[in-house]
Amino acid sequence: MPRFFLLLITTLFFSISASAHTGMFAHAITPSETSHLLMHTTMLLPVVILIIWLSFIVKRWINS
Repeated sequence: MPRFFLLLITTLFFSISASAHTGMFAHAITPSETSHLLMHTTMLLPVVILIIWLSFIVKRWINS
């Protein structure tokens, strides 16, 4: 189980990093309000996906 959480944290870190760099690159090319919003959205998207995924795991754990 500890290896699973280490893999999860590592995957989340690289996912946030890749998304954030994609958003920052778009913002650097065309510095506008839309690209600024895209930058923050791409930074938060992996975190939101992880929270939803963890909530399903916790629900299954509680119900079992």
